[in-house]
Amino acid sequence: MTRLQVKKSKMNFVLKIFLIFPFAVSLLQPKSIDYTALLIPSDLRENNSASYQKIVDDLTSIELFLIQHKIIYNVIYTDKLDEIEVDNYSLIILPSSFDFSEEEFELLKSAIVKGVGLLSFGNLFVRIDEQKSDFYEKLFEDSLIERFENHETTLTQSFQSNESIFPPFENFDLLIKSNPQISYYKTDKEKFYSFGCLNGEKTFTTSFLSFVGSGRIAHFGFSFNKVLSDKSQLNKFNKLILKVIDWLKKDAGIWITESTEFKKQFLISLDLDKTGFINENILNRIFGLNYPILLITAEPNKLKKYHDSFGDEVYYGLKLNCESNVDSIVQTLSNSEKKINFLLSEKKCLNEREIKRFSFAGVNTILIRNDERSYYNQFYDILVTSFNDYSSIQCSEENIYLLDVFNKISCESDNLNETLYILEKQSDLSKSFNRKLLINHLLLRTVNITSSERENDFEIIIQNPNKSEINDLMLIVDKKFLNQKLIYDLRIDGQSSFIEKCKAFDNLKIELSKIRANSKIVIEFFFNDHI
Repeated sequence: MTRLQVKKSKMNFVLKIFLIFPFAVSLLQPKSIDYTALLIPSDLRENNSASYQKIVDDLTSIELFLIQHKIIYNVIYTDKLDEIEVDNYSLIILPSSFDFSEEEFELLKSAIVKGVGLLSFGNLFVRIDEQKSDFYEKLFEDSLIERFENHETTLTQSFQSNESIFPPFENFDLLIKSNPQISYYKTDKEKFYSFGCLNGEKTFTTSFLSFVGSGRIAHFGFSFNKVLSDKSQLNKFNKLILKVIDWLKKDAGIWITESTEFKKQFLISLDLDKTGFINENILNRIFGLNYPILLITAEPNKLKKYHDSFGDEVYYGLKLNCESNVDSIVQTLSNSEKKINFLLSEKKCLNEREIKRFSFAGVNTILIRNDERSYYNQFYDILVTSFNDYSSIQCSEENIYLLDVFNKISCESDNLNETLYILEKQSDLSKSFNRKLLINHLLLRTVNITSSERENDFEIIIQNPNKSEINDLMLIVDKKFLNQKLIYDLRIDGQSSFIEKCKAFDNLKIELSKIRANSKIVIEFFFNDHI
């Protein structure tokens, strides 16, 4: 027996244990609404079937994941769906690519509509006569979802947190093996919420969230075995899947986000080192559009004449590199009569001490290209965050983007229309730079939430540990976290308040205008007739 055959034999042996034992209990009804079911094709009973050989690795991976994270589950074969009260499960997992019969599809759809969560991986189809339809195109036949086939060998799927829909998670990218080919989708923004974009294209994704009736759905167009990324990225994906499982069970907990959608922010940058002069016609047209302008240079003296001409109408920035003489630049800034607001660096070069020194010299915002950290130091009033070029806004997690005019146009003013059109077509994704809003967004991440439950009431305490006030917050409480009890009253700091029940997302949303510095807000839910 060859080494490959030995490895394959061991894998088959492991999988047989996973499949055969659960099958003995798969006809038992779940004792709790928190039960999870692993739904697999009925032809996998035949270990030599083509389907078995194709998805054996995917099944092994998902079962190992469930076991490692102590998630109790039953196994159901698709031809037993009509014998099982599927509605009693809180979650059904489709672990790999396979086909459903039309009858199996309708049984599963009925369970989802009634409130069962669905977590799926791979490419799923429904067989009708001799034709095959995409599972999700058929499930959402009246909605704007469209499936595409990919023919590249690898894909990069970005995962970016959307806290208005789903609990916050750490952003990351996954490199995915696309052989055999992986399907991806073009979804609308009204009913489908993408986890992030595919290969830098905002419109496409392999992974999304949605809702059907009372049920929730999360789909990933690939299995665990298709992930080529390193262990650190895979760990982030594992953590996301655990959050997804809780969310699908309507038990995602409590989290805070902005009451209005947070959008990327942009600045129009004019690099004085790329041209000997600024075309007056270009500058006047940009001023006329009321977009924020950032004049940048590596030589502080170049900014003086623009200070004299434009004063505080524009922002002023200094470019740094890792070879820059910090002592000399700090001295120059300290002696300058006009304030320079920004520092821009292509790499992470500054240490904490140097950042503080620049704050003493009048700098309040430091932009570092593609930096992982973003924070606001309240004591020194200095914002440190990442930036990228505006052309990358479609699929990037940076909070600030620069549209470099001199990279996009020549000195001929006729080319300006095309450049400014970039801003117009991205207007739904971004807004003009607003330092105060960006700081508020970062401070929001530092808020502490604690909760306690008693027989007839539930208390949430939101603590702001910062020296700055935080504005425009939204508290989201997932439905099951309140054990689906009837809420009699809601009080915020002792005062009765309005409860917004979001039917689409099946959760409660509470808008808070502000939390004062170093203070807390107490929110109390009262159940039944207890006041």
